[in-house]
Amino acid sequence: MLEMDRFTSAAKWVLIRAHKEALKSYQEFIQPHHLLLSIAELSEIGGGIAYDMLIQTGISAHRIRDAISVAEEKGENLDGIAQVSPETEKVLKNAIEKAIKLRKQYSISPEHILLGILDTKEKTQEFLCQLDINPKEMSENIIKMIKED
Repeated sequence: MLEMDRFTSAAKWVLIRAHKEALKSYQEFIQPHHLLLSIAELSEIGGGIAYDMLIQTGISAHRIRDAISVAEEKGENLDGIAQVSPETEKVLKNAIEKAIKLRKQYSISPEHILLGILDTKEKTQEFLCQLDINPKEMSENIIKMIKED
């Protein structure tokens, strides 16, 4: 189980928004691409490193939403609850590990969630390729920005 008190308010916003995005298309599970879309919408609460990185590389919420509509069929979940998928769980565990590694006192921010997404080796890699995202290069740039912050 995730220690939610370790997540910043912006990271919690990303998780809540990802849940809403999954439910919009009646999905049973929150997938990493829902997290990515939520990060791309962080401008609604002030942006941040992860948002800035996506914008700098030409990745907008609109572009991610278009890619999701191609990759994801409308689901059948009508109960209003979407669970965290196994792949998303790995992303969030990666985010925690990245936060611990990059900071002495750790709190999980959207940039750590983005690093977790970029580090995933499963279906998410195909999705990132569709968006022309180079995970290794973007990860290196995010880590550089975190260290400068």
